Amino acid sequence: MHGSGSKSDLTNLLHWLERLPEEVVHSRPRLCLLSAWAMYGSGQPEAIDLFLLSVESHLRDAGSGLVARADRLAETTEATLDVPPLSRDVLSMIAEVAAICAFTARARGDLPRAIELFRRALELLPGNELHLRAVVTGGLADVHYMGGDVLTAGSLFPEASAIGWEGGNTYMALFSARRLAKVQVMQGYLHQAADTHRQMLQLLARRGEQHATVAGNAYVGMGEIMCEWNDLDAAVQQLWEGIELGKQGANARILLPGYVALTRALQALGDAGLATTQGNSDVECTAGGHLPGAAMVGTRRRCVCRPVGAGTRITCGRQTLLPTRG
Repeated sequence: MHGSGSKSDLTNLLHWLERLPEEVVHSRPRLCLLSAWAMYGSGQPEAIDLFLLSVESHLRDAGSGLVARADRLAETTEATLDVPPLSRDVLSMIAEVAAICAFTARARGDLPRAIELFRRALELLPGNELHLRAVVTGGLADVHYMGGDVLTAGSLFPEASAIGWEGGNTYMALFSARRLAKVQVMQGYLHQAADTHRQMLQLLARRGEQHATVAGNAYVGMGEIMCEWNDLDAAVQQLWEGIELGKQGANARILLPGYVALTRALQALGDAGLATTQGNSDVECTAGGHLPGAAMVGTRRRCVCRPVGAGTRITCGRQTLLPTRG
């Protein structure tokens, strides 16, 4: 899994791991690592430590006393790593422990520690571990992105995407490309961002792969750029494509920006009736329900789209998301 994959993949993994006897999982370091990734992905960081302790025990045996605990990996000396010689498999597991702890550090907002551990993981990873290397490089890029260092992030995301394609990690390749497009938009390079989105969609089509989440993000991203260029007809077409893909997984991260951009584009075109779902009453939509017209979407809170004079106001709970003027 290595920190990437769909929600359905994670659900299936969790169900499979739950059926295994606890002693079987803890007797196999690879199963412990898989369980740690699953705990991270399902929002159970407090459960990760137990699995990493079991991995540490196995690695200590393999390394004749090597301390492999992830929160001390950054201080492990090169001499310690060289004596005794460690197999590629052991190095790979140490790197994976570091990567898991880097992601948990990122999740709790400790970005400097996350950067330190991501870089340590990259140093330790064997050259042929491309799948995990894509995850770690993408994670490192994302931490820089979160911290506002878009220059470093912009140099790392293409690397993560290229490694992902080479190593067969399609999800990470596309995730990194999508993030790169966001960085390019932030820097004002709209044409480059549009090219990045097109390349993502072309690669998906060429490979015949289905990644609704990433493709949906790409279409919405293209639609937002078309809105910036005032190519509103093309924007509406791109946004509808993205929204339809977002509906497949009830993905609010696609649907929310998609509907916001679509409402603006339709209003600019004069299609205010469609933008307000052709009605004067509130429209309530949930991520798992029917999403008519350009109504807003919410996962947990009630989101409505209501006409206000000649314009439209979209609200989610008590927050106004999209005030517009007629």
